[in-house]
Amino acid sequence: MVLGTRVNREVLVVTLGGDNHATHIATLLRRRGARPRFLRTSDFPASLTATQHRIGEIELGGLTSAWFRRWEPHQLDPAITDPQVRRHLLRESEMFADSLWDSLECRSVPAPFTLLRRAERKPYQLAVAKRVGFDVPDTLVTNDPDDLLDFYGRHDGQVIYKALYAPQVAGLSRPTQQVSTRDVLHAGGLPYAPVIVQEYVPKRQEIRVTVVGERLFAVAIDSQASNRTRFDWRRHDRKARQLSPCELPGEVAERCLKFTRRLGVSFGGIDLILTPDGRHVFLEINTSGQWLWLERATGLPISDALADLLVAG
Repeated sequence: MVLGTRVNREVLVVTLGGDNHATHIATLLRRRGARPRFLRTSDFPASLTATQHRIGEIELGGLTSAWFRRWEPHQLDPAITDPQVRRHLLRESEMFADSLWDSLECRSVPAPFTLLRRAERKPYQLAVAKRVGFDVPDTLVTNDPDDLLDFYGRHDGQVIYKALYAPQVAGLSRPTQQVSTRDVLHAGGLPYAPVIVQEYVPKRQEIRVTVVGERLFAVAIDSQASNRTRFDWRRHDRKARQLSPCELPGEVAERCLKFTRRLGVSFGGIDLILTPDGRHVFLEINTSGQWLWLERATGLPISDALADLLVAG
């Protein structure tokens, strides 16, 4: 069947309210003759009904694809106040919803839901990256203060900290940053929750590689032009930060594709470091990463590639 003649193409867009990336892609989907159907996971089960074939008014069997852009925790009716009852109902709701997403027969982007949740885990990402041949920083995930102190000493204090999962907590950003002597003095609080720490890798540039299916869009980020972005380019310094499209060496490009295939995802933003001696070091992949800022600065057609992937089914 010719793509342009296909009718009733519907794309499920699972995201939060006010997501300008999703709104932009929805416009491109409509231009391609597809109908975006928005869904917020936090509406279920409090204000959204579902069966194994339908959620709200969306018939799951008729979807061309499902895009798991961003999701929120499920919400119960606030009238249910008993803590044990709430825990039970939330577990039941989560089990049903996860099974629903895994049972979809259409294309799931970036991946079927269970694979996607696994792909979000940074320690797992690092293990897969190493298997496909990437250099990765020496990394420790621990809640043992002695382990942290040993790691800190072994790397002469040149150690960075990053969030294990959530980059924000209570509305406060938690950017990647250097572990300070003050942090070391408070290592006694580590048993409350694990952290991920890595050796600091010297940078010539950072590279964000946006993977869309089998296509790669690489952008060099001159993060070392400012102290503010030295450890994490997301700490925006618009006056200093420069973005430019770049060409990846063939073996690095193939490694990126091999990595996403092994991970089982068709979309994501891979963060690499280009070291002063020319090595490409893997940091992480963000399967719900932002890309419009890269597209606007460089003209790379990332959105069109993603819209094409979603309508292809």
